[in-house]
Amino acid sequence: MEKNVTERRLEIQRIVVVEDNKELTDALSAFFEERHPDKFTVVGVAGDGAEGLRLITELKPDIALIDIVLPVLDGLSILEKLGSLYLTDEVCCVMLTAVSQDDITRKAMELGAKFYFLKPFDNEALAARLLSIESDRKAKRSAKERKSVRGEQQYNKRLADATPEKFATLLLQTVGIPANLTGYYYLRRAIVLCIADETLLDALTKSLYPAIGREFKTTGQRVERSIRHSIEKAWKTDCSERYYRLLGRSIPAVAPKPSNGMFIMDFVDYYKTNR
Repeated sequence: MEKNVTERRLEIQRIVVVEDNKELTDALSAFFEERHPDKFTVVGVAGDGAEGLRLITELKPDIALIDIVLPVLDGLSILEKLGSLYLTDEVCCVMLTAVSQDDITRKAMELGAKFYFLKPFDNEALAARLLSIESDRKAKRSAKERKSVRGEQQYNKRLADATPEKFATLLLQTVGIPANLTGYYYLRRAIVLCIADETLLDALTKSLYPAIGREFKTTGQRVERSIRHSIEKAWKTDCSERYYRLLGRSIPAVAPKPSNGMFIMDFVDYYKTNR
């Protein structure tokens, strides 16, 4: 019995209401508390857009009911800022509006809103729609998770079966090192050579870079610079996030760019632990 109560509580949808009409926010809070306490709970109320944005980003509710016209920051601006924080997929944003304007509605949907309600609206119809939207989101998340698991299993199998060169290619592609850079090929070769002989990790300048230089008919200094440039180039994109996620590490707030040696060593270690 206790387990069932816990499961029901976990399914309760947390709502933030961003609306400058206090009568409406009070009415919505009372409605959800009195009529659907087992399905919804209002965890925050804001009377202006700036406060609403703060509550949504801090509380990360399941649902945000957002008025289009708000003081300080309007509803569309809230959606834009949430989108820049990648929160419109995590938070179900439903817009409330007193005026039906196709261009504003279309813009809201483009910015990530899941639906909109024209004021005045029936509270039970709103509740039913919210439950329907959440049901669809759960189904999509489950399908995405299953697809992600299958994809990860296939990726891990490819890594396990790969030769060192193929392994290095897959990892560099996953992290996002640009293949159009010369440093990409030097880096791939460096990983392969260090997988075969880990002592090269302690002799990058004296042995590894010159060896690669001889293969590609260039100097060790150019090899070192090209590898450093390719890592720097990738780090300016979202390479750092993919890098830390691939290695199973937490992503720091400020991700320092690894040195050539650290980057190569991390990939060599990853190869050893995944064989």
